[in-house]
Amino acid sequence: MVRLLDVLTGGDQKRDFKLLSKYFSAPGSFSAVKAKGKKSQKGRAVPIPGQIPPPQAKLLAIESLADGCRIRPAKADALGSAKLPIEVSVEFAYEGLDKDAFNEYDPLDFDLADKAFSITVNGCIIKEQTMNRLGFVVEKPDFDFRLTGFDKNLRLRIRLNYKEATDAATFDAQ
Repeated sequence: MVRLLDVLTGGDQKRDFKLLSKYFSAPGSFSAVKAKGKKSQKGRAVPIPGQIPPPQAKLLAIESLADGCRIRPAKADALGSAKLPIEVSVEFAYEGLDKDAFNEYDPLDFDLADKAFSITVNGCIIKEQTMNRLGFVVEKPDFDFRLTGFDKNLRLRIRLNYKEATDAATFDAQ
């Protein structure tokens, strides 16, 4: 096998450190070989930022229950500095085989307006409850929201969006 490799490569085998540099370059370095693909605006190289800002902490957390979910503050003091009230929008769907669960929602799966669903709230007010969407407003920093009544045999997907009253910065959690 080694002899065949020697015949094919022409003798001595040397390491070529620039072999894949066209495809895997070090950040911030420029290759002498032009890469294929889109160029930046006006042919300028896009600078790499020196300091990446830390991610913002989420204010709300989702806990899964046997047949539903619980939404609560992410930490004990998470809503202390938040701008209350917080508008929360939650979307539910049963997970399918390989498609987006929220796009594949069927009204025959479930309807949150049915009496089979039990909602327990503390420190928040429900604004909307239709099909697979539920909206509520958090008024107290120590709120608790529970929704039960889903099928225990199917996997539930939950999409949570919220917006602070003053800041208007929307965060997504999935």
